[in-house]
Amino acid sequence: MIDPPIPPDEISPNGQTSRTCPTDPTLLLHDDRDAWVLYTIGYGNRSADDFDALVPPEGWLIDVRLNPYGRPEFTRPALMARFGTRYWHLPSLGNSAYKDPEGQTVLADPDRGITLLEDRFLLSSVNTIFCACLDYRVCHRLLVARLFKDYMAAMDQPITIVHL
Repeated sequence: MIDPPIPPDEISPNGQTSRTCPTDPTLLLHDDRDAWVLYTIGYGNRSADDFDALVPPEGWLIDVRLNPYGRPEFTRPALMARFGTRYWHLPSLGNSAYKDPEGQTVLADPDRGITLLEDRFLLSSVNTIFCACLDYRVCHRLLVARLFKDYMAAMDQPITIVHL
């Protein structure tokens, strides 16, 4: 299978379109508060320490799983203990068809979820969405990121998507 091309506004932290990324998200931190950045991360088989090291030090850590449970270190209580008030569960952007054997993606309530995501960006111009899937190319995070980008483009607000 050939990897789909990565649009220029969906880049890795080193500015390349490579499929491997350095673990230092500060490479893309910026001072321009008008520019919005949405990071996407999947914890997959990563350790909690490896995941935590990828999460940018600013903004919200937004859980877009339908249910905030999984491996013990990625449950809502564990994430709240590590990230405090930065952690926020947004089930309306969860994939309600995540158990579908054909791999369909059906967001629980995308209209509400995208609006709530915009609200978080009004508080911080750099935010991170995450779920369990390691590869964003086969994950609903890709759909969420593109829907949000399109929504914000209609309002003339540029946003950069960075898949970690």
